[in-house]
Amino acid sequence: MALDVSIIIPNRNGGNTIGACLQAALASQHPDFEIVVVDDYSDDDSVRVIEQFPCRLVRLTNHGGAARARNIGAQHGQGKILFFTDADCLLNEDTLTKASEALAASHSALVVGGTYTRRPADDGFFNRFQSMYINYSETKHASHPDYIATHAMAISADSFRTSAGFSESLRPMLEDVEFSHRLRRQGIGLVVNPDIQVRHIFNFSLLGSLRNAFRKSMYWTMYSIGNKDLLADSGTASLELKANVVAYCLSWLLLFLCKSSN
Repeated sequence: MALDVSIIIPNRNGGNTIGACLQAALASQHPDFEIVVVDDYSDDDSVRVIEQFPCRLVRLTNHGGAARARNIGAQHGQGKILFFTDADCLLNEDTLTKASEALAASHSALVVGGTYTRRPADDGFFNRFQSMYINYSETKHASHPDYIATHAMAISADSFRTSAGFSESLRPMLEDVEFSHRLRRQGIGLVVNPDIQVRHIFNFSLLGSLRNAFRKSMYWTMYSIGNKDLLADSGTASLELKANVVAYCLSWLLLFLCKSSN
């Protein structure tokens, strides 16, 4: 008999966070789940840490990226539901149950997403700002989101395998965007449930946060150009999101200038 949920976690040199990630996942109150970790050819101590936990470890023999790791993890998962998260995310005790209930309550093909907690796993002003900003951005259009992020994505295993999975040819940070857009074109609905939450480990400085925002805006803009919808409201490539990214960068710049003047 199939398990209810398979947690799929890609890992690439996540030795500093994967232990906490697995400990939190194993503390889930959901009665029927497994954990599948796909190590993407790490060269740190990730494998040693992962082997200390009761999970299924799949080791790749070459670096293939997060999309490939997620696809391979889905192939090994035995659950009726696949729950994708990251090696630097900590599930709440009720995360799996809320995701499972949200899928069960739908009578149509659906992808259910969650978001970050407002307070991240690691304290600090930059980390709190980042977590609160993403929580707001991902939940303000919960009933019709542009995309579902893979830090908290639940989908039936049948729907995922029928979809052919994540594209492995895209730049980083884009596989969940393209996947969501492709599923929506196929008639599969996207919904964000704000109660499905994970705590993210950021370890951000001001520079690190700005660097992350710049990379995202660059990749998303290139994605828009490739789809010939740079000026269209196509979601992650939308004018609204681009404006949010610019505002986000300007906010950090203003904070930096204020701190420098004091």
